Amino acid sequence: MALRIIVFVAQDILTKPDASNESIWRVMGLVFIFHGVFFVWQSVGVLRSAHDFYDAGGQRHVIWGAKLILGFSAFWVFAYSIEAWQMTRDNDNPLPTAQAERAARAVKYSLAVDGNAVVLRGSIELGVTDRLRDLLESYPDVTEIYLTSQGGHIYEARGIATVIQQAGLSTVAVQNCSSACTTVFIAGRSRLLAGGAKLGFHQYRIDADYAVLGADTARAQDRDRAFFQAAGVADWFLDQMYQTAADGMWYPNVTELIAAGVVTETP
Repeated sequence: MALRIIVFVAQDILTKPDASNESIWRVMGLVFIFHGVFFVWQSVGVLRSAHDFYDAGGQRHVIWGAKLILGFSAFWVFAYSIEAWQMTRDNDNPLPTAQAERAARAVKYSLAVDGNAVVLRGSIELGVTDRLRDLLESYPDVTEIYLTSQGGHIYEARGIATVIQQAGLSTVAVQNCSSACTTVFIAGRSRLLAGGAKLGFHQYRIDADYAVLGADTARAQDRDRAFFQAAGVADWFLDQMYQTAADGMWYPNVTELIAAGVVTETP
């Protein structure tokens, strides 16, 4: 087993991938030697030694133990062989996956400084919180943030809300600020609804084609309900916030928003 580990380490050191045919043949040659000929020779030797031990009066479980170890080793060899083969394949995507995902998210929103305000437009995506924090460090005179968003990632919205509270920013809803955007809005030191703007509320949902481990939309709603309550929002409004189904939207009028304490200033 120790010798096999040395082989695996040697593969990591010697099979550094590049696009040349020479590298491909070198990798596959090492795979054949280390994981083909060498492994078969080791396996035969281990089994012969186990049988010799048994024939000399040893316990039979030694043979079964040897077969078990070889079974694990065979699986390990197979996995490393596949890895080595993958190293010889061309990479159609030159960007690492994480970098490509960040680039795809970045085009879904814009975040910029305009005078003494930060302007956020588009989807609330992962990474907005960090970008907002960096902007505020570079522009310490910013006092408010303009919001135009139909929602997005609720966990990211909470991060943005935290940064807004820490910086003492006022929030201004411009046009449509719905779903997760309202969690950002309510974090403002003062909260203004621009002329013609609206705030939209509905039940949370998980936009994924697979089960998300630990996801609980009801618990997430309760958490954000408490956040709104801490901001001084009236109980009657809190009871209504999540009554509309996830595929719909409740747009309370300006009078309701002011009466409930959601909006604290008007144009």
